[in-house]
Amino acid sequence: AFRLSSAGRDVSSYRADGLICSTPSGSTAYSLAAGGPILDPALGAMVVTPISAHALAMRPLVLDPSAELEVAVIDSPSPVSLDVDGRREASLSSGDAVLLGAAREPYPLLTIPSFDPWQRLRDRLGWEPGILNGPGDKPKGMHWKTFDRLSNEHDALVLMISKTDKSVGQLTGN
Repeated sequence: AFRLSSAGRDVSSYRADGLICSTPSGSTAYSLAAGGPILDPALGAMVVTPISAHALAMRPLVLDPSAELEVAVIDSPSPVSLDVDGRREASLSSGDAVLLGAAREPYPLLTIPSFDPWQRLRDRLGWEPGILNGPGDKPKGMHWKTFDRLSNEHDALVLMISKTDKSVGQLTGN
């Protein structure tokens, strides 16, 4: 089992085969394979994804990248492997903890100005281009409604596509 803390506060305990902590660029590798989300590269967030969690309630979390995370081994009958980018770095035992945080200096990456990370994902994951013909196109015969923002009374926007002239958005509250 593992205990996750963020900025000195307990977040959750996990009964799982392991935990994956990743950045947006790492979210499309091991974390995605373990059921984690794909993050927009511009978010600058951290994802914690349990590996084969022993309970359905143990879900991936998206956390503030500026917070210092602590992952502690709280109950393991055998050593736990700490791997970083696929390389074994250490062996941990019950009571050991690892601190994770953002680097003081950003890691410089070269990018091509025309690079589209979403196109790369579509290519690598085999996503279909869908029903749209190009950027900004809307399917014919569909009614679109735009919500500029959510009101304070509502906390989620559920978007439904309808082939009628009825509203396609539904606000849900607490």
